[in-house]
Amino acid sequence: MNFRYHPMCGKLKLSRLVFADDLLLFSKGDTTSIMILLRAFATFTAATGLHMNTLKSNIYFNGVVESVKQDILQVSGFVEGTLHFKYLGVPISAGRLSVKHYSVLIEKINARIRGFGAKKPPMLGDLHWKVEALCRNYLWDGSPDYIRVPMVSWEKYCTPKCEGGLGLRDNYAWNVAAIAICKVKGKYSVAYHAGHWCPHPKGYTVSNGYEWIRTKKTRVPWAIYVWNTWCLPKHNFVNWLISRKALMLKDRLASLGISTDDKCLLCGIASETHEHFFQHCGFTKLLIYNLMRHLNIRRPGSDALLWVQNKPWSVVKKNVVSAFLQAGLYAVWIQRNKARVDFTVDRPEVVAQATLKLLKLCTVP
Repeated sequence: MNFRYHPMCGKLKLSRLVFADDLLLFSKGDTTSIMILLRAFATFTAATGLHMNTLKSNIYFNGVVESVKQDILQVSGFVEGTLHFKYLGVPISAGRLSVKHYSVLIEKINARIRGFGAKKPPMLGDLHWKVEALCRNYLWDGSPDYIRVPMVSWEKYCTPKCEGGLGLRDNYAWNVAAIAICKVKGKYSVAYHAGHWCPHPKGYTVSNGYEWIRTKKTRVPWAIYVWNTWCLPKHNFVNWLISRKALMLKDRLASLGISTDDKCLLCGIASETHEHFFQHCGFTKLLIYNLMRHLNIRRPGSDALLWVQNKPWSVVKKNVVSAFLQAGLYAVWIQRNKARVDFTVDRPEVVAQATLKLLKLCTVP
């Protein structure tokens, strides 16, 4: 094959970039390489029936002699374009772009953030924080206007599930990993020796670059059961908050001056802490007892999910018991919120029966 890469793309062996339904092709400025690209595109067209819109397509040259340029224009049928051209409002150029080139995009983001209640347009360095704030607010409230203190910090959201997080991606670290493909600087340079990416001898990818740069946490023993795929997603999420001790129970509300007392809303005896509410409260114990009795299992220990982990059961049985426990703890949380709003609480036996009906309706893998 006589294809020659663009001089700036040879080390990466980069010949194309795809953005949604837009395509950028790169090659050395010679007729043979252009013909190979066009032949590949023709093969794609024959296989898919999708055609290039020549009226919206251009070819861009740099450092190509006039005679070769004319030959390429003739065989390709493209019209020569001029740099800078814009993509998503941002100029595309062979040179380095300055902040002013991004002014249109920045203004659009600023306008969006101002619409969400920002007091003043953020500077460029603040945009990353603002984007994270929008994502965080949407997670908790489904809108950008959530103004209460989040139950869990954004750093913990962006930690893998096996390390106790929610498994979301840290966009800043991902962006650093992505641009490291093009030019390795600073901390990334220490992971390269003799031109090779050391942590992963097969070569650099954005995914393994992200894993290398992100802050690692200790793996947590409860993750495999909290994220049990046999459970409903809402059960997973609430049990994740329980395992992180992140729910706004009355002891936490009292410490913030939001509640005047910290007594458990279900039993009214002890302080409403995570340990009491989900492990020692009489209401919780009785509800879990009724669920476990349905599986012919004795009442679990104080930390139910870890109790399941230590049992010499099959994986299937552990998943089933875990699903029942998570559904039960979720039901306890719902009853607690009902008591806070309506001042009424259903009997544990009634809640257990309703939970069993829900579990029977759920489809397991």
